[in-house]
Amino acid sequence: MKSYNLLEAKEIIKSFYNVNQINIVEERYTLFLKGIHGIGKTSIVRQVGKELSKELNKDITVHVIRLSQYEDISQLTGKPTCFLKMRNKDGDEIEVSEKYIDIYHKLDYEPIIGSEEMKYTIPDIIKNIKEGDILFFDDYGRQLQHFNNSIMEIINEGKYLSWDLPKGVVTILSGNPDEDGNYQVIESDEAQKDRSEIMNIVFDSKIWILYAEKENIEDIYISFIYNNENLFSYIYNDEKDIETSIKKHSPRKWTKLFKFLSILYGKDYRANIDNIYKYGYLFVGEQISELISYMSDSYSNVCTSKDLLDLTKSETEIDKLIDESIKIHQTVKSYISFRLINYIFANKENLFVNSKKEYSEELSNRVIYILKNKNFEKDIKTNFILSIAKDKDFKDIYSKYKEIVT
Repeated sequence: MKSYNLLEAKEIIKSFYNVNQINIVEERYTLFLKGIHGIGKTSIVRQVGKELSKELNKDITVHVIRLSQYEDISQLTGKPTCFLKMRNKDGDEIEVSEKYIDIYHKLDYEPIIGSEEMKYTIPDIIKNIKEGDILFFDDYGRQLQHFNNSIMEIINEGKYLSWDLPKGVVTILSGNPDEDGNYQVIESDEAQKDRSEIMNIVFDSKIWILYAEKENIEDIYISFIYNNENLFSYIYNDEKDIETSIKKHSPRKWTKLFKFLSILYGKDYRANIDNIYKYGYLFVGEQISELISYMSDSYSNVCTSKDLLDLTKSETEIDKLIDESIKIHQTVKSYISFRLINYIFANKENLFVNSKKEYSEELSNRVIYILKNKNFEKDIKTNFILSIAKDKDFKDIYSKYKEIVT
């Protein structure tokens, strides 16, 4: 089964949004983001809303409906209410619900006999939705069974009986897998599956690292994830010995821990190993031992991208940083290159020196100098340059491709 990381998912969600704006009458397209808990499904939809608002120069709000929290179907569909038309002496007509009849009667409106009609009121969670917004049904599969038909009506038709969603509203579903037995979710039947396009979302450590760079998570925790990609497998289901199988915690749990520790101790983690174990156990239980073990490992001493781009350091100091790091293990070379790319992309706005989004010549020269280091093989240099080439802001570095690689 084809799977997608969060960056791929983001681009697909944007495409679905844009197609829904163009094809606004004939067809509705709904994505169902399916994946384990805590990998960023909800966050990526919110991020898409923010990015589309900037790209399209319009206010796009993501309205999150957590289906697991709803018990009364009227919260989603509205309540069935009797409406009727009323007319005043000037011939002006208005349609009101029965509870407002007395109010309009005092304003000289009289009921029009035979105009009574049963309709559903617009529910509160729908009232604030405006044209072009995103309606995000989270925890799909955890809703009560009798919600299913109403949800299918809304995502397929963009309305529910007597009320319509505003023009251009895009619906998205999100939920956990129903195939492996690890989640208490309702399995979708064929009719439900036919109402949406299912996209299986998986965790990708490289995407997480790019996020972590932007969130100022300390390097020790980023390098830990880089060297422990299987850390986020959410559960070991060892049927032979289920009692000794270890529960693995989600990226969300680990990320909360890393942010917590980054705020609390910053770079001074070595002096606080005992406390890190104490706090870490609250977040990830026994798995904290893996982090503690890593912190005492020499791999955690690899130079950081921030150090390498520190223009106060001489080229001799840079060479020494790289040489000392690579002595630890040969795989460090790829790690340094990968982290440097992510650091530049994550901090590009802060690295600009003027409003024209230009980099200082010193910074470009420093990156080029790092890449020309004798320790980096041609394939590492080439991969770096190809990654940089994706962004036109780095044309100065890309223009030195032959000089760097040869």
